[in-house]
Amino acid sequence: MSGDLGGDDIGDELLTRAHDRGSGFVTGTLDAEDVGVGHVPILLEILMADLMQHVRESGFPFPERMILLFVGGSELHGAKVHGTDDLDIYGLYIEPPDLVLGLESFPHFVWSTAGNDRRNGPHDVDITLYSLKKWSGLGCKGNPTALHFLFAESVMSSSIWKQIAGEREIFLSRTFVKPFLGFADDQLKRMTGKKGRGKEG
Repeated sequence: MSGDLGGDDIGDELLTRAHDRGSGFVTGTLDAEDVGVGHVPILLEILMADLMQHVRESGFPFPERMILLFVGGSELHGAKVHGTDDLDIYGLYIEPPDLVLGLESFPHFVWSTAGNDRRNGPHDVDITLYSLKKWSGLGCKGNPTALHFLFAESVMSSSIWKQIAGEREIFLSRTFVKPFLGFADDQLKRMTGKKGRGKEG
């Protein structure tokens, strides 16, 4: 598709692509340059709906309590190779009061269309969600995975998350340099074949 989409057909075009799990925006066939700048809000709305649909289909029990959703993995870091990478969805949610105050909790949720029987393929979806309570604990300890939530470009974020991200510097410390160097070294070993890549590739 070339040029800007017309105002009359932008909705139908994006809806068709966003709800096609094999060729939606998040899987790479509808790029930002395909649409005009004025259509960016519509793109974001469709992308948010698409990611939320994946979250609902995963069986996550509290989709209405999400405060953050974004696309991570190779897509986030600009290393996505069209037709080869899966879709990595990350997010945060606030647990219901009875879980926060009770004896049980629901600190995180992990799900993949690949299940546990095979490695991820280019059309698989991985979902990793943390409760705000769990994420805060990891962030305060300098966990690299948790801290990158603060700098990721979100598809959906609530006023609660915007307030947290607006004060992101309170989570940063020089003592976190060592964990980050370890994380970077681990990723380098995976890329050079010195360490197994695991099921998720």
